[in-house]
Amino acid sequence: MTNNSILFMGTSTFSCTILQMLADTGYNVIGVVSQPDKPVGRKRVLQMTPVKELATSLGIPVYQPISLKNDASLLDGVNFDIIITCAYGQIIPKSLLAKPRLGCINVHASLLPKYRGGAPIQYAILKGEAESGISIMKTVFKMDAGPVYRQVTVDINDSDTYSILHDRLAIAGAKLLNASLPAIFNETAVFIDQDESQVSFAWNITKEDEHIHFNQEVKTVYNQIRALLDKPAGFFLVSSKKIKIHEATYERCETLQPGQVLGLDNHQIVIAANNGVIRISRIQMEGKSVTDAASFWSGYHTFMENKICD
Repeated sequence: MTNNSILFMGTSTFSCTILQMLADTGYNVIGVVSQPDKPVGRKRVLQMTPVKELATSLGIPVYQPISLKNDASLLDGVNFDIIITCAYGQIIPKSLLAKPRLGCINVHASLLPKYRGGAPIQYAILKGEAESGISIMKTVFKMDAGPVYRQVTVDINDSDTYSILHDRLAIAGAKLLNASLPAIFNETAVFIDQDESQVSFAWNITKEDEHIHFNQEVKTVYNQIRALLDKPAGFFLVSSKKIKIHEATYERCETLQPGQVLGLDNHQIVIAANNGVIRISRIQMEGKSVTDAASFWSGYHTFMENKICD
């Protein structure tokens, strides 16, 4: 195994799969950079990022600059040959990009140049793509714009949610990085510039992106629902009450008014969309726990039936 020293930068559970592969395979990870810990829950308890938690368990030093741009000096005493990043969440300053002998490599969850940005997995599902993938690329001082060394394609099934596709892509990313590192370390890897005419972006998911509007074509509605599962889960409104969808399917058929709650059928709450219906199996009223559709309907049918969702 190579003695090249690696500084790993990541924050999310996706990043953890990559870091775990590096550790299991015996790569020399000398430090980890992750986003600052954040308070969660009603009691605002400070929680470690997934990558910090993993790195700590592996005995790897962790650095958490609030702003890497302003606090890069935290790494002045750390010597490394390469930076490997995956879903870190901050722009890496030019001074840090220029520091390692072998540069900076990023594991990105799309087939670049498609879906640069922070939500490539969600966007692939939102847009109804039949495939996604992983790109191993050089990091430059422009978001996901560096030249690409290798890619692998991962099929998207019609039933895949964000969480399912996320996990499959993370495994594919770890395998592809492991296969790519020998050539990167011996500097024989050939990186190809991206075709700028084919660039598209996957911006971070907003609260409005989480709002399900049933006046769209039914498959578009279904894609939006599954792109948001398991978290944060898309929502719709009935009489200003927020209701989240945690499991659903769809079917094409003639319907009346999009957004109309048609009732309970075969243990599923049925809501009309354009050219079809959404059939909800698991659902959650705001402030309440997630429940199955039949139990929800038993408690809320007078509130829901024949209403039009906003």
